Amino acid sequence: MPDFSSRRKTALLALGVTLVLALIQGVRGYADLSATLGDTDDATRLVMVRDLLATGHWFDLHIARYQPPLGVDMHWSRLVDGGLAGLDLLFRLFVSPAMAETLMRLVWPLLWLFPMVLGAMLIARRLGGNGALLVGAIFIACPAAIIQFGAGRIDHHNVQIALALLAIAGAVWADRRVWGGTLAGIASGLLLAVGLEALLFAVAVGAVFAVRFVLDDTFAWAARRYGISLATTLFLAFVAQTPPWHWTLSVCDALALNLLLGAEAAGLGLAYATTRPATSLGRRAGTMAIVALAAAGIYLALNPACLRGPFGGIDPRLYDIWLDHVSEIQPWFSTLKGEPLTAFLLMIAPAMGLAAFVLAMRHGELRRDAAWWVAGLMLLLATLSLLAVVRNANYAACLGAAVLGGAFARLAPEDIRSRMVPAAIGAFVVSPSVVMLAVVVLKVTLWPAEPEKADKAAACAATAAFPNLSALPAGLVLAPIDLGPRIIANTPHSVLAAPYHRMAFGILAAHDAFALSPNRAEPRLRELGVDYVVLCPGSPEAEKAPEKSLLAQLEAGITPPWLTPVPAVPPLKIFQLGAPSRLLDVTFSR
Repeated sequence: MPDFSSRRKTALLALGVTLVLALIQGVRGYADLSATLGDTDDATRLVMVRDLLATGHWFDLHIARYQPPLGVDMHWSRLVDGGLAGLDLLFRLFVSPAMAETLMRLVWPLLWLFPMVLGAMLIARRLGGNGALLVGAIFIACPAAIIQFGAGRIDHHNVQIALALLAIAGAVWADRRVWGGTLAGIASGLLLAVGLEALLFAVAVGAVFAVRFVLDDTFAWAARRYGISLATTLFLAFVAQTPPWHWTLSVCDALALNLLLGAEAAGLGLAYATTRPATSLGRRAGTMAIVALAAAGIYLALNPACLRGPFGGIDPRLYDIWLDHVSEIQPWFSTLKGEPLTAFLLMIAPAMGLAAFVLAMRHGELRRDAAWWVAGLMLLLATLSLLAVVRNANYAACLGAAVLGGAFARLAPEDIRSRMVPAAIGAFVVSPSVVMLAVVVLKVTLWPAEPEKADKAAACAATAAFPNLSALPAGLVLAPIDLGPRIIANTPHSVLAAPYHRMAFGILAAHDAFALSPNRAEPRLRELGVDYVVLCPGSPEAEKAPEKSLLAQLEAGITPPWLTPVPAVPPLKIFQLGAPSRLLDVTFSR
């Protein structure tokens, strides 16, 4: 077995594994790039990048074609838009703009494979020396762990997964290498700048540095580097991406004044505490408690609604209409009830990683190594977050692979882990891939998907579904919520509703309009300025629509006289509002 324990060799190994994974992901996903623009977030991100390239207005996060005339100011990071736009401009030097956009959508998620793999390998290397090699074998054998890094995934999830792993890698190395605290601080700052999906992991990494400083004052130098790096990175990111006219705003769903000041208090407070001599554990603990309370107090004082989380300030009616039915933010136990084998599939990698951690803790040498406790507790936290929100399955899977690789390098028999080929084969055998394959086969056999429903949803999301709609004069479209991003990405039209919590007016207006009877719906749609109604049969909204509502009637094939069917690519249905069937006093009201 070659020695992969050096930093340089780990980076080269991560690069090699990245190239293999990129080839797998690129070949598997390239054909789909022309067929679909990805999920709803991918489509919206593409619209934001196109707008940035067209206008050059860096601080303009307003999407006017969502819920006009209000529009919506998106809470997403401009840093991601800038990276995508820069990549697009680079490709335009060599190919047409259309091909440049396709290449950008292909390459961007593959670029983030390297920091993700490197982060996982650094964790495994700290735990088990040659564990980095085994992590590479696990990732190659277990594509479910890298599902967010497929071609076309240009939303923020892959960026945040990679940054979270780098932050945790810095935390496990902080007591051994001077770069550990700096890496953790920079990665945590960028993580918070990109979005609050992984806020839990950023807070946990900060807690690791604070607690380790409290327990051991020789850790002060690492904690100081972390605190200064976090505060500096977050401030620079805030200035770089936040419109100056929003600098005084405090919101719950993005990096804003409240999060900036709270995190600055935490980072600089920790850094300052490490410069003061502390004679006792109690004094250090008291200082850290004051810093933590001050940071939390600042954050919540500027916007108390954030006590309820990133969605703290939204209209509560959105939960029943939309949020409670978004699969990726449902608890794991809800998935277990509806799709039991899918739930087990999500839990395999973290469960195997936790089992490996428990086995490792039976050895006194590993129990005395703080890195094992940091990695194990982070994996436990990720698994618990998966139970709360299934979207966090990817964080848990990647951390599970890192811990599993480190444990295998430490606990496997010497004649296996000391030889490269047996070690790689052994890593494949103990990787989650074998169990996942069995679960997938069982799922397909016992719980086959509903092909008709799945095919209709995929067909409505396909790029080929929209030429007829795109050819119509630009107007406002009333459509099910998940069609919104695909309509504005594929056509010149505006939409009333889309799956974003800042669009309360549009979501509620679309829901209420669809729920009205056809006679009552006509004046409401004209009041809203709707020009077209677009449906995808079998949408979630249609399943819950009242029996005599406009949506239920259209689903049943009953078209009111004030709507004119327009030829469409099946299964999409398009209707155009005709001339008013009666005199209407049309006034717009919010």
